[in-house]
Amino acid sequence: MKKFVPAAVLTLFCTVALVAMAMRAPMTAGGTVAILFPPQTTLIAAVTAVGEAGGRVERTGRWDNIIVASFPGAEPPVAVLKASGAWLVFNALVAGGCDPATLQAQLNASPNSRGKSDRGFDT
Repeated sequence: MKKFVPAAVLTLFCTVALVAMAMRAPMTAGGTVAILFPPQTTLIAAVTAVGEAGGRVERTGRWDNIIVASFPGAEPPVAVLKASGAWLVFNALVAGGCDPATLQAQLNASPNSRGKSDRGFDT
């Protein structure tokens, strides 16, 4: 069991480092952001908070407490979103890279994937 401790520590360190880098990724005016609300937040409450902050919901996450939104013409109002209960607000392009649905959508949009099944075989 002791031989797995270094691997576990390295995994934890890398996870924390990736989250820290995601949090530091720049958010641009009109760009999309991922907003993480507490787990007990309903979809209606999350969408309402985004709307009151002047945002437009682009899509929802895997759970009701995750929203991807844009703020046309302005940088995302992180302080307003956090005041309405958001735990984290960060660049959606960075956050979406870990979502299997996003990865599949990126693969389907790739010019090299036309005419191929989801396993990469010609159809």
